[in-house]
Amino acid sequence: MTISETSTTRWLTAEEQHAWRSFARAARLLFALGRDGFGPAALGKVHPKHASPYMAVATVMSVAIIFDIILVEQTGAAVFAYAGTVGVLALLLVYLTTQVGAIKLFWSIGRWRGAQPVIPLIAIVLLAYALWSNVSPIPPAPYNYFPYLVAAWVLAGVIIVLVSPALVTRIGKAMSEIERPPVDRAAGVEPEP
Repeated sequence: MTISETSTTRWLTAEEQHAWRSFARAARLLFALGRDGFGPAALGKVHPKHASPYMAVATVMSVAIIFDIILVEQTGAAVFAYAGTVGVLALLLVYLTTQVGAIKLFWSIGRWRGAQPVIPLIAIVLLAYALWSNVSPIPPAPYNYFPYLVAAWVLAGVIIVLVSPALVTRIGKAMSEIERPPVDRAAGVEPEP
């Protein structure tokens, strides 16, 4: 059952529901990372009685309270714009990386047909333009700090990959071993679950 299906959220506004879902997703992500050995193992603990990821929930709640205290003087629109700007910058980098990965993957397995390689190349050009448009000309404060925040986050990820490739491999292997039915790619139809 999803949060939107529970009776406790039917009275909430759309904004409150979105905040609640974001909170729950963040806690779930921290729980999975802790459970899978990436980060403190305490984040992967579940409550013995309620079977909830209580340490991950407490962590997300603590971070939210700290941000509430820091941003108490800001309007809701400003806080939304700050989060949206950081999120968009990060997603543009993710999309760029995905396009480069698609080119590498399809080139290595020989799946390019006709003009297909042009599609990710066009996407790379458009995404690079969108990213550049968000940082140039240099936006006013505090927006001018957000590209550095995203760059630091990406750098932290690169350092983790370089320092602990075995951890990254273990997490990737665990994710790939999730039980899924086989897919008949020739038929182009996935089997029923």
